Amino acid sequence: MSKEKALLDKQGAKAFVAYAKQSGFPFTLKISNYTTEIVSELYNVQFMQSMRSKQCFAAYSKVKRDVKTQTPPFVDKTALTYFSHNFKSDFYSNEVINIDLKSAYATALYLRGVLTQDSFEYLGRIPKLDRLASVGMLASRKHVFKYNKDGVLVSYEKEVSEYENFFFYAVKAVEEIMFVLRSIAGANYLFTWVDGIYIKPDFATLSEISEYLQTINFGFTIETLKEFQVKIVSNKVKLDFIKDGKPKAFHIPATQSMFAADIINFLTNQNSKNEIVLSQTEQEPFE
Repeated sequence: MSKEKALLDKQGAKAFVAYAKQSGFPFTLKISNYTTEIVSELYNVQFMQSMRSKQCFAAYSKVKRDVKTQTPPFVDKTALTYFSHNFKSDFYSNEVINIDLKSAYATALYLRGVLTQDSFEYLGRIPKLDRLASVGMLASRKHVFKYNKDGVLVSYEKEVSEYENFFFYAVKAVEEIMFVLRSIAGANYLFTWVDGIYIKPDFATLSEISEYLQTINFGFTIETLKEFQVKIVSNKVKLDFIKDGKPKAFHIPATQSMFAADIINFLTNQNSKNEIVLSQTEQEPFE
C-alpha cells in the first residue's frame, strides 16, 4: 500500500472518493480540519484541506508536549458558557466599551500551570490566527466514514482528541474571569462574548475591571464601539456597531449548544472573512 500526500482542494478529494467507491475495495475516509485521508488495501492518500503556517504546527507541538505530561482535567463541557447577555428589548448607545482578554486561552493555560513559559512566549510571538489554531487543535475532531467494497457507507464515528479537556479547561478559566467581570460591571453590563465583555461607558467600572485583570496578570485591550445597536426579532439578537471606523454586525446564537461545536472549528479552520465556519455534520460527505 502506497502513501501519498496531495496539496489538492476539496474537489480533488471528492473526485478521489468517487474513484474509491468504484474500485471494488472497502475503504475508510477520514476528515479532519486539515486533511482528508482515504485508506484502502491499495492506497493511503491525504488531501490538504486547510493550510497553516509552520509556526502554527510548531506552536501546537509545544502545546501538546506540555499537556502530554499532565493528567487531563475533568471539565463538563456541556455546562460551559461562551456568551451571555441582558438584552430583553432593542437597545442603542452612542458608545459602548469593549474589554478583550489578550491571548485568552493560551494565557489561561499558562497561568494555571498547563503551559510552560517557553511555550507561552512562543505563542505570543506568532500571528493571532496561528495562536488561536494551535490551542484549538487540542480539541480537534476527526470524522471517520467506512465503506464496503460496493462503495456503500456502512459506519460513521467521530474521533475526539485525547487532549480536548485541556482546551475546555481554558474555556472554563476564561468563563470564570468573565463572570467576575460581569459582577464588577453590575448595572453597566451589556454582554460577554467568549473572551470579551461589553459595558456601558463608565469610568469607575472600567477602572475596577482594569485593576482586577492587572491583579491576576491577564493582559487586555480596551476599545470604544460607536453607534451600538441591538435589534431583537423573533428571539434573535442582532448587533450592529462601528469599530475602527468600519461597520460590524453579528448575531448572538439562541443557545450555547448551537455555538459550542462551532467555536472549535472556528479556531482551527477560520475562513478568509474571519467568520465562524459550521462544523462537519454526521452525514455522508461529498454528496
